[in-house]
Amino acid sequence: MTAEKHKPDHRYAAWVIASGMLLTMLGTAGSARAEKFDYTLSGDLSGTLGTQTLTDDPFTWTVIGNPVMPALLAGQIAALPAFSDVITLGGFGTATPTVATYVAQSPMTASAGFVNASLTQGLTWTAPALGTSTLYQKQASLPVQFQAAAPLSTTLGTLSVTGATNLVYKTTGGPPPPPTHVAYSLHGKLTGAIGDVTLTDANFTWQLIAGTSATTTLEGQPALIASRDVLHIQGIGALIPSETIAAIEAASNSTFGFVNLAVDQGLTWTAGAFASYLLGTAIGPLPVSFFQAGDLPTSGGTLQVTGVNELTFSGRVLRPIPEPSTLALLIAGLAGFVAIRRPQRR
Repeated sequence: MTAEKHKPDHRYAAWVIASGMLLTMLGTAGSARAEKFDYTLSGDLSGTLGTQTLTDDPFTWTVIGNPVMPALLAGQIAALPAFSDVITLGGFGTATPTVATYVAQSPMTASAGFVNASLTQGLTWTAPALGTSTLYQKQASLPVQFQAAAPLSTTLGTLSVTGATNLVYKTTGGPPPPPTHVAYSLHGKLTGAIGDVTLTDANFTWQLIAGTSATTTLEGQPALIASRDVLHIQGIGALIPSETIAAIEAASNSTFGFVNLAVDQGLTWTAGAFASYLLGTAIGPLPVSFFQAGDLPTSGGTLQVTGVNELTFSGRVLRPIPEPSTLALLIAGLAGFVAIRRPQRR
């Protein structure tokens, strides 16, 4: 009895090993999800904030960029959307921009900036080192020069900068995590025709998957190029558009659509939420209204849409597939737990 009482319990050992493996795996995955980049610009500002005058007032502007959602502004400037964006002004308090902002960098002009998507608000600066670095590189305290500014709407009023001195730019953070994908779905009822077949309130689902790094601009609007694109119509089956399709958003008129790269074929719809929606992030399910359509050639004939109703739109983010080493760790951990549950022979 006594000897059996002190006999090592291999099930407990297996549990410890398996737990350690799983915790390590989860910790690794968690740290990957937590990767972010902090971009900080500090110095002295002159200009106005609402009705107050700024004269060489010290400030610190910090943007936390989202490396999972890289973007191209104006079709050529690399940018990351902001997780958070805070401006601390000495003597005035803390201001938060009221428009969606990005941290952007252009090697062509050796400049960087905190700006909105259309580059019409924010602040930019320049330094030779910015011509040979990227958004994903750590930047020790780098002296930079004021380049340009445009009035920025904030919670403390409009910030209008006329000059900035003693500027120092700093970047901290880890390597960007693997790119993610977003899966968009549009459901509703179609009226029109596909080839020679007439459609009257035919149920349909249009599904589009795009990598969040496949960002481009179409007619000046942000867009994601589809890696998979299928249109299912009741009574017809699955159809594949004959041209490359992109998910496009026009925040200025609150529209979204699945269109070809010439933006003359496809379908667009509207909802108030699109005025502030960040392309490539989760959304919905959201009731939307038909906006317009252009004849769309598909594998089953040309789709001509005359009306769409009962529309619902949604988008969900698809996380990256774990690395092989992480999968191996998961398998080993699960094997340990399976071993724990095996009945022990007396």
